[in-house]
Amino acid sequence: MANSPRSSLRTQANQEVKIDKMFKVWTKPEYNTAINKALFKINSLGDGKWETQDKTTEGLTTALQQFYDEPVDFRGLKLAEFDDNELKRTEYEDIQRAYTTLPTGTPTHYYFYKNKIGLHPIPTTAKNLKLLYSTKVTDLTDDADLSPFDPQFDTAIALYVAYFLLSQPGDNRNLQRAQTKLARFNEEMSDLLKMFLYKDRENMRTRSTYIPKSAFRNSRRGRFAYLWDN
Repeated sequence: MANSPRSSLRTQANQEVKIDKMFKVWTKPEYNTAINKALFKINSLGDGKWETQDKTTEGLTTALQQFYDEPVDFRGLKLAEFDDNELKRTEYEDIQRAYTTLPTGTPTHYYFYKNKIGLHPIPTTAKNLKLLYSTKVTDLTDDADLSPFDPQFDTAIALYVAYFLLSQPGDNRNLQRAQTKLARFNEEMSDLLKMFLYKDRENMRTRSTYIPKSAFRNSRRGRFAYLWDN
């Protein structure tokens, strides 16, 4: 199922807000601002480790080429493989201190330098370089722009939008409703954290299907651990 456009997110959020006690009519720009607030809130709760934000890119290396561009929507690297072999993380400064002349051969490590990904040793052959990375969350600026999250996040987005709008200063009569929306948002996020965060490194390579949210409703299991190697 395709991710929802901003227009659909706004419609669902409107159903959560409905009419407040002051009979205020929230404008489209106000909803749009709240939607972007919700996206960034959800992203921060997952700390960039949501499966739904992941992309994979791959291509052939070039013999004796040290650096490769990060994808334009790159946020952080979760897994790097050279010719189907996992690369370990190192630091550019460590490489520079260790070698006067950089070695060549089969890469075993990667590092970051000025928005590029470096390979160590520098590859001598054209082999497949595969990157699994998390993407940036950016503001939705058009009604056709798609949510960066799976449609199972739409309810959480709508609830946070409702909380954000109803908790705006000016009248305290909506605060109880706002807190109710926030409590429901937290319940949704508890389920989503269990569903869409990686449990282990093997899932980074192989997991491609999502678990229905209903499977976690009223679950008493703890949150999954998640992994971000540095």
